[in-house]
Amino acid sequence: MTDLFVSVVRSWLGPPQPLDDLPEFDGSEQAETSRRELTADFSAYRQADGEIWRSGAAAARDTLAAATGSTVDALVYVSENETDAITALPALLDDLGLPQAAAVAVRGHECGNLGPALQTAADMIVAGRADTVLVVLADHAGDRGRLMNNGLSVFSDGAAALLLGRHRPAVAHLELLGIDVARAPGSASMLEVARAAQASVAGILRRCELTPADIEAVAFANYRWDAQRFLAAATRLPVERVLRPDVTDVAHCFSADVPVKLAGALDGLPDGASVLGLVTGPWSWSTIALRANHPR
Repeated sequence: MTDLFVSVVRSWLGPPQPLDDLPEFDGSEQAETSRRELTADFSAYRQADGEIWRSGAAAARDTLAAATGSTVDALVYVSENETDAITALPALLDDLGLPQAAAVAVRGHECGNLGPALQTAADMIVAGRADTVLVVLADHAGDRGRLMNNGLSVFSDGAAALLLGRHRPAVAHLELLGIDVARAPGSASMLEVARAAQASVAGILRRCELTPADIEAVAFANYRWDAQRFLAAATRLPVERVLRPDVTDVAHCFSADVPVKLAGALDGLPDGASVLGLVTGPWSWSTIALRANHPR
């Protein structure tokens, strides 16, 4: 694989709202069960007003401000709930001062859009269309409701942005070792998702010549902790390596969870540490292998 590097991850979140005030907690037996399970791990969710792309722009402006010396050639905009990408994509480019950058929108994998988005950005670089791609991931729950159907978490409104480039950054960064996007059965149970995840993880480890023991950090989306433990066991990864930052007032920000978690953990990882980002959507599972680098 061509040497590619992830750097300058930044995020923007809507204001916190008390989880107990969630409208879906209507007093029914099922709602009360969900409330008890979710409030064990989360105290708040994030709610934002305005257009989704503007949340993405807020995160992206911070990334660009911190990316001294980097010239962005292309943009990948990731949003499952953006209702008007035809308007949002050029508006985002203009807001960021990138009117002539090549741009593409990615969706269709729900909360699992990170894997396909990084694949798209990497393909643009390998094909020679760009040296540095700005990846912007933004979503608001909107009218869809905030409780995930399977009770894994609560949807929050927010965004993340990062750079993927062919030149090694002078700051701490993550080297992209490989991406695997696998098909999971539609309407899959947690057991079926686990089987797809296990095959994806095994495949990427084999391709990168790694073993589960080599992995020093694992990042899942911000699901309930018992679900993350289950997925770690199912993929045969050490549960003690699963990143568990304080996200009690963040909940689940769609595709933004994993890059924000990895960026937050980067300074504490040793140089050369192998890490995995694992994301899932309704019909797909992505495993992203990376290596921490701390230039001297």
